[in-house]
Amino acid sequence: MRSNVTASDSARSNGDILEWFSDLRSREAELRVRSANMFYGESPGVVERLIESGVRLRSLLVLERRRHLLTQFDTGDAEVFALTDPELRDVVGFDMHRGMVGLFERPRAPSLEEVDDVRIMCIVEAVGDDANIGAIVRTAASLEADALVLDEAAADPFTRRAVRVSMGAVGLIPIVRATEWPPHLPGRSIIALTPAGSVEIGDVEVSGRVAVAVGSEGPGLSEAMLEASDLRVRIDMGSGIDSLSVSHATAIALHHVRRVLSPT
Repeated sequence: MRSNVTASDSARSNGDILEWFSDLRSREAELRVRSANMFYGESPGVVERLIESGVRLRSLLVLERRRHLLTQFDTGDAEVFALTDPELRDVVGFDMHRGMVGLFERPRAPSLEEVDDVRIMCIVEAVGDDANIGAIVRTAASLEADALVLDEAAADPFTRRAVRVSMGAVGLIPIVRATEWPPHLPGRSIIALTPAGSVEIGDVEVSGRVAVAVGSEGPGLSEAMLEASDLRVRIDMGSGIDSLSVSHATAIALHHVRRVLSPT
């Protein structure tokens, strides 16, 4: 047993620590950790990816019967509590966590200037759904985008739901919350995804530094963001459907951009 793993009898006496994990489905729980600059990560795979990406783990709850999984990664100086199934359910309020829930420190958010020289950037405007933001984070990280830039209206990528959907990828890519919109990106080609685009994504040729801009499902990108772009691009569709989900559209665009920018 690791020296920092506490059995359930002792864990129950640490009510102040377990309180951080209380009723995780509630809005109060999200507000609680956000105000403390922390966030939740649930399931062994998500916890492991976050730790491996350098995000600091503060506390961890794990089922007694899944404690053997702790040998797969280093929990560092985090307080780790092993609980029974009923105990963990009583604390967090549900069972859909695959036996592990961690409390992490939010990574420091870089400024737009700090990521100005990256090769591929993904700009996200007014995507307000946690699941969509989580899917975009996972897509951007997996397709090697170098930074994600969100406007003020975009959902928080560090909510419990967004982190779960991202599979912990929030620790793999710098995430900027821009205070001015559209973001000022001199020297970078901005490709705006829109069903009314004049060029099909497969015909796009780019070089240098590039940004792919995506908007909310339904309204799409604002006129201001479209005006700030260098090229309006569409994804040709069939079967009478005019658009894809924002995460799928992002994946197609980033895959193409990465391919044409890669050295031959």
